[in-house]
Amino acid sequence: MKNPTTPFCSWNLFQKKVPNLQKRHGKPFLKKGFPLPTPSQKLLFSKSFFSKGFRTFQKILASLSLLTTMALCTSCSTPGRWQYHHFLTQEKLFFPEDKVQPEVAKKLRTKLTLAQVLQLVWQRNPSIKAARLRWRATIEKIPQATSYPDPILMYSYYVQEVETRVGPQRHSVSLTQKIPFPGKLTLQGKMASQDVRIARLITEKTIRNVFVQTKIAYYELLYIEKALKIYQKQRELLERYVNFAAGEHGKNNTKLSEVFKAQSLLAQSHYEILLLKEMRLAQQQRLRSLLALEANLELAPPQELSFQPFNVSLNELIQLGDRYNEELWIAREKVTKGAFALQLAKMSYLPNFQFGVKWIETGKAILSTPESGKDPLIVSAGLNLPIWWGRDAAKIDEKYYQLQALQQERTAVRQNLRSQISTAYFRLTNTERLVKLYAEQLLPQANQALVVAERRYREKVTNFSAMLETISVWLNFQLAYWRALVDYNQNLARLEQLIGQTIFLKKRRKP
Repeated sequence: MKNPTTPFCSWNLFQKKVPNLQKRHGKPFLKKGFPLPTPSQKLLFSKSFFSKGFRTFQKILASLSLLTTMALCTSCSTPGRWQYHHFLTQEKLFFPEDKVQPEVAKKLRTKLTLAQVLQLVWQRNPSIKAARLRWRATIEKIPQATSYPDPILMYSYYVQEVETRVGPQRHSVSLTQKIPFPGKLTLQGKMASQDVRIARLITEKTIRNVFVQTKIAYYELLYIEKALKIYQKQRELLERYVNFAAGEHGKNNTKLSEVFKAQSLLAQSHYEILLLKEMRLAQQQRLRSLLALEANLELAPPQELSFQPFNVSLNELIQLGDRYNEELWIAREKVTKGAFALQLAKMSYLPNFQFGVKWIETGKAILSTPESGKDPLIVSAGLNLPIWWGRDAAKIDEKYYQLQALQQERTAVRQNLRSQISTAYFRLTNTERLVKLYAEQLLPQANQALVVAERRYREKVTNFSAMLETISVWLNFQLAYWRALVDYNQNLARLEQLIGQTIFLKKRRKP
């Protein structure tokens, strides 16, 4: 026979009934497989917590606590909640340590590719980490929105005993539970699910924006490296021809003004090289910030950039934007959430229910009766009366106008998106024409003109001023070509940001 003083809901009983929890929860467990009780649980179910006169109340309290726990667990069985709960238990957000691994740092110092940079941005960027954590935090709204309110457990002690025919009544215990009208919790869960979808889209938007910023910074660093090499090449040419012109000036073959002009161009070239080196430091730090790298980590120069012609029409881009743009999808999900909010507001006219049970402890009657000392058990049910129709009608009107506003915002986002895509398409095609113009016509002509001018100057067919002018034209065309090529790839990245997809271009065949 069991000890009558042992609580009904003892920890020993739970340890026998609930096995294999360690694999499911990963918490510290007792030898028999049940999780260690908290201090408050130990206090609640200890044998010495209640005095001898309240052992009956101890049994009732433990039983009601068990029933309440079972009821709450049952209320969490909505499909949406468990779907996201499964996501929480299965998904592992991996955030590497802030310190870069030695092998990764070695790769960054030896070779810097765009794919490698984007992979590090995905793993290390703090903005992406924050967005993913906010998304995960939003998932926790679903069980909060779909669960019942906390039940109310009330103990009443009669200061003055109530004498009845069956005996004196000393104290009572009651348990009440409010239950919303069927369908309200479902709509609240759908609204919480919409918040999760919006948070996921915001996360994708953040990843997309950070990727675009990284591409733009990478391409800009590439342009600085190319411009630095071009100015260094110009400096070498000018130094060689300045020394040659100084010797020719002694022979009266070159004017002094032409020598001064060459020296001024050389000084300007030194200044541009110094300026570009400082710009390179700033742009490298910009890239380190996006990658969350140490400030003193050395970065290798970016890899060569190839030109691939753009082969997507404007109508196709607009269709892709309507299908994949995150801002537009966020506006759509907000409209869906607003529709659920309107449905929930219309249910304000429906009542909510309340159920309860009450037990009254009754002592033995003075006069012996057949039902002496019988404890009454009372079951109650009730509902609220939504009679303030004006308030509920105002709530419905509020949600209706909010839904209309969200629909107009969705239309505005779509129209603004199409305008931005058209502008980005014009900029992209314009830079594409410039790249083709410089690559196919101007650069070959400038290179050929530089070779011809050098030969004609050494043959004394032309003067030194014409030679300097040819070098300046060659320099400007080289800088303009790389500026157009970098702008083309940056505009392509901005266009991908608008349509929400990566544009895969066909590689240009080599002649």
